[in-house]
Amino acid sequence: MACARLAGALWLPLLWAIVWSAPGNAQNLLANPSFHTNVDGWSATSGGSLAWNAADADGLAGSGSLELTNAGGDAAWLATAEQCVPAVGGTAYHAEVTTFVPAGQASTGTSVVQWLTYSAPGCNSATLINSGMFGGVSVPGLWVAMSNTIDTPAGTRSVAIRPGTIKAEAGGSLVARYDKAFFGLPGSTCPVSGTDLCLGSGRFHLTATFRTAAGQTGAGHAVQLTSDTGYFWFFDETNVEVVVKVLDACGVNDRFWVYAGGLTDVEVTMTVVDLAASATSAYHNPLGAMFQPIQDSNAFATCP
Repeated sequence: MACARLAGALWLPLLWAIVWSAPGNAQNLLANPSFHTNVDGWSATSGGSLAWNAADADGLAGSGSLELTNAGGDAAWLATAEQCVPAVGGTAYHAEVTTFVPAGQASTGTSVVQWLTYSAPGCNSATLINSGMFGGVSVPGLWVAMSNTIDTPAGTRSVAIRPGTIKAEAGGSLVARYDKAFFGLPGSTCPVSGTDLCLGSGRFHLTATFRTAAGQTGAGHAVQLTSDTGYFWFFDETNVEVVVKVLDACGVNDRFWVYAGGLTDVEVTMTVVDLAASATSAYHNPLGAMFQPIQDSNAFATCP
């Protein structure tokens, strides 16, 4: 187990993420929603640039926010940050972002959240279905929450969440900050507890159990990293044991894939349930054997 603990300690800084929990502990599908140390996972659209800022919506020391500078040349220019997440059509998602527009700027405008739905994974512009916007915060100097329900149309496979600003004047620049971003199912049927991992927009429920050579048994503790990736730890939260992701490959071979890697030689049983189709796949690592990589590209024939 010594080598497994060392590997876990090395993996954890690479995999670490803190997922902000919305009221009711709904599953947040966004990666890096609270911007504790950086803006990784987010990109800027045309006319915008991103930076990390030490100001936090809750005033937490050691945390911060995403700062967007809108330097678009035309009047009424929309510049945003962006993150693409998998989504399921015909579903009501809750979206929320808290924003702060610093006072005293030469340019004026409003802070908004734009959303776009796509018929293929990856938010490819050629597969755009529809879009919308909510928010419209123009009061400077205050943190304000913007929230709305996004009803995805049939055939939706991914959604882009875009917090940003509409700068009123031509030229110049407008700065706004964003924190506590959330996009997910407000009442997900996927259980939410310390041992449940919900991936694929809450469609897939994952659990893991273990048994050691000394006879110790237990359930793995689940930690979500992104909308499709997470890990389990067994003995210590700094010791990662199994990393897993569920991929939407319906456009490749009409399947959902399960990929996993283990950093342990204890007995492990990992169960993946497709809640939408009531289908289950289970994976087992024998006691005393080094965990072999799982690359199951035929895990679930349950598309879409």
